[in-house]
Amino acid sequence: MSSETDPENPTSNSGKFGNWMFIALFWLGALGIAGWFGWQSEQKRLATRIPEALEGSRTGVSIQASRFNHFVVEGLVNGYPVTFLVDTGATDVSIPASIAEKAGLTGGRWVEVTTANGIISVQNARIEELKIGPLVLNSVNASINPRDNDEIALLGMSFLSYFELIQRDGTLEIRVP
Repeated sequence: MSSETDPENPTSNSGKFGNWMFIALFWLGALGIAGWFGWQSEQKRLATRIPEALEGSRTGVSIQASRFNHFVVEGLVNGYPVTFLVDTGATDVSIPASIAEKAGLTGGRWVEVTTANGIISVQNARIEELKIGPLVLNSVNASINPRDNDEIALLGMSFLSYFELIQRDGTLEIRVP
C-alpha cells in the first residue's frame, strides 16, 4: 500500500504539508519583524533630518518625502528643537504635552477638536516663535495635546498658511510667496 493513502504512516503527505506550513509561517513572521525594525530605523532617520535651504534662496525649505510619503522636518519652538510632521489637514500646530513643557508653552482654554483618532480635548496655546529653517513666524496658534506621548509635533495650517507649498516629485517646498 502507498504511504500517500495510509493514514497510519507518519510520512504521509498530510505531515509534510504541516511542516511546509510551519516553515512558511516562520518566514512570514521573520519578514514581519524585519519590516518592523526597518520602519523603526526610518523613523529615527527622519527625526534627525534638518531642512535644506532652497538652492539660491533664503526664503524657504525643501523636504524630501520619507519612504512612507510623509514630510518630516526639524524646527524650533521658542528655541527648543522639535521634529514636525507636515499636516495640511491640521488647523493648528499640534504639540504633544511633553514637548510643550520643554518649549515653555503654557496651555489656555480647553477645547474639543476632531482628529483622525476621534474627538479629543486640547489646550489652546500660542508659540512665541516657530522656526523652520529660514522661515520664522511669531505668535503662532497651537494646541497642546495631553494624550500624545509621541516626540513628533504636527506642523499645521496656523503656520503653513502663511507660506506657499509646492509638492513635486517627492519633494515639498515651503517658501515665502
